[in-house]
Amino acid sequence: MAERAGSNGWTIVVELAATSGVDPWPLTMRELIAAATAHCTEQWNHTAETMALLASMHSGNPCTRADFHPHMERPDKGESVNATDEYERIKRRERRRERRK
Repeated sequence: MAERAGSNGWTIVVELAATSGVDPWPLTMRELIAAATAHCTEQWNHTAETMALLASMHSGNPCTRADFHPHMERPDKGESVNATDEYERIKRRERRRERRK
């Protein structure tokens, strides 16, 4: 954790406890850091799973939470996707669908 102006050890302890939602007093600093890290990772698991579900529904391509989770390693799919090109591809597909109706 980076040192901030005006902060001391107790400020960091309180921030870690608030982040993880635990009582800080019976825990060591290492345990507080582990609890805060686990809590943040769990929040990202939930958010990334929701984003993967929405992206899969709207794009038609299967997505996993690893595609959106900043703390997970993504399996190498070969080439990276250019977001602008992907957006244009989806727009073209939707226009074709609209013309068929």
